[in-house]
Amino acid sequence: MAKQTTVKDKVQICLDRMDNLSIREIAKKRGMTFQNVHLILSSLNGKGSKKEVHGTELDRDLCKKIFSMHYEGYSHKDISSTLDVDTKEITNLFAFVTTRKSRKLESALYPAIAKWANERDYSLSRLGNECGIAPYRLGRILAGNSNFPMTKTAAEKISNLTGIPLKEIYGELYKQGASDD
Repeated sequence: MAKQTTVKDKVQICLDRMDNLSIREIAKKRGMTFQNVHLILSSLNGKGSKKEVHGTELDRDLCKKIFSMHYEGYSHKDISSTLDVDTKEITNLFAFVTTRKSRKLESALYPAIAKWANERDYSLSRLGNECGIAPYRLGRILAGNSNFPMTKTAAEKISNLTGIPLKEIYGELYKQGASDD
């Protein structure tokens, strides 16, 4: 028979999620299934706005209390009045915890781009869209796929958005020269 998940366990799962662990990472860490972690998080019903949710200004201990009260059956209104927190902040906290987190960009060939994007919480899709490069193409460029080399045009688009000099974008490859369109 499976062990019953306690309120304390559920709160720890939420805190893990606040630390940007993926659902799979949390499941592995807690010895649970992906589905159980997903169900626990989805019970928060964090329906925030469609814009990206970047975090919360709430103190970590206060977040613990909010999660604990939620899993003990308190409503947003009850939590709000008991802890003197606006219900919108509670909704934002729950949305942050339940929102899918973007993976960190990695690129051995173009570490300056990956570093820039990760420092600013840019996903591959967001970076590609804002640069005017199809995200699937940008992903292949950053992965070093020989069918998708870093062209001068692509490097200039990235440089224009990020402010990273072309020399730094190309790194060691700069000495060999960029491929032309």
